[in-house]
Amino acid sequence: MMLTRVIGLCIAIIPIIAIGSDYDEMLQNALAQLNNDYLENWTFNEERIVDGVVTEAQYDPRFKDKWQLQSIQGKSPTPEERKKFVQGKIKETGGDVGQEQRRDLKSLVTLKSLELIEESEEYWLFDFIPDGEGENRKFMALLHGELKISKQSLTIDYIDVRNETIIKPRLGFRVDEFFSRIEFTRLKNSGPVVPSSIDFRIRAKALGMVNIDEKIVLTYRNYQNVEEAY
Repeated sequence: MMLTRVIGLCIAIIPIIAIGSDYDEMLQNALAQLNNDYLENWTFNEERIVDGVVTEAQYDPRFKDKWQLQSIQGKSPTPEERKKFVQGKIKETGGDVGQEQRRDLKSLVTLKSLELIEESEEYWLFDFIPDGEGENRKFMALLHGELKISKQSLTIDYIDVRNETIIKPRLGFRVDEFFSRIEFTRLKNSGPVVPSSIDFRIRAKALGMVNIDEKIVLTYRNYQNVEEAY
């Protein structure tokens, strides 16, 4: 359940940040380029690796079932595997690929928490305090966020959320490792800024007995505008 929630949060991670600094306009412009509009006009392929199992899928906004499972470990999936995959995607996105993710992400970053921690000729690096809703708020507040912006493109290169020490968000639950990184790329010269990869890991223990050790790597490629796809 936690993995499903985190993936749904990560696929279109768009923090809403307001800070009073010389970087405010630059940040707002970079963040404005991260939106879900591309999900309405672009097709793409997703490669997912979980526990060494590689699945390939395609997203196409023109179909009723926007996600289509294409292969598992290089083999054609069964009808039952296809159905299970689509059901999993619906859970990840809350049934609406765009709107549900936008609602989740509005609370990811604590307002006015963004702070410049490093600057070079190539980039700006900021940190922030992750936020959450309901029962996730206490857990997210214990994590550390980073956001890197390219000076050349003035777009976000990646967003990280991770723990720096062992954390215990509630009684009987200990998190040894939590790491989530979303990398972005721009489509063509003036196209939208979209996710290119997601790396998520968690190692935790619940009630001292149940071990959680999960890792997922997602790669997105072959973006095509629907008007040019066929």
